[in-house]
Amino acid sequence: MGLLINALVTFLVVILVPFYRRVASVSLPQAVGRRFGSRARYLLAVFSVGGFRSWTGAELVMVKILVAPALGLDEHANWALVVFIAPVLVYTVLGGFRAIITTDIIQFGIMAVFILVRGAWACAQAAAAAP
Repeated sequence: MGLLINALVTFLVVILVPFYRRVASVSLPQAVGRRFGSRARYLLAVFSVGGFRSWTGAELVMVKILVAPALGLDEHANWALVVFIAPVLVYTVLGGFRAIITTDIIQFGIMAVFILVRGAWACAQAAAAAP
């Protein structure tokens, strides 16, 4: 099932990327605005802000619940969120969108290395357990 989903996503990316490159928009509301007008752009922007705000809030709560105890912080204290939010706000305000993309690239690199190391470790464990 996972292979089928990967194939479908890859197919959609190959089909949709040329369309998105022709639109030459930075955001989805901007693309919708060019196609359907400014009222549709503003409507989508409002819904996008609401959706991203909810998504970010959920991520911050989960970070607080999962990471705060590991750092010895009280997971129920709201000030623990400040510890996690402050660095993100600083680099976002100072670096803008480029800072966000840079951190995404760094996170991807860390996860890719971890996946490779973990995969090699799992293969070594499987080879050692095999008769």
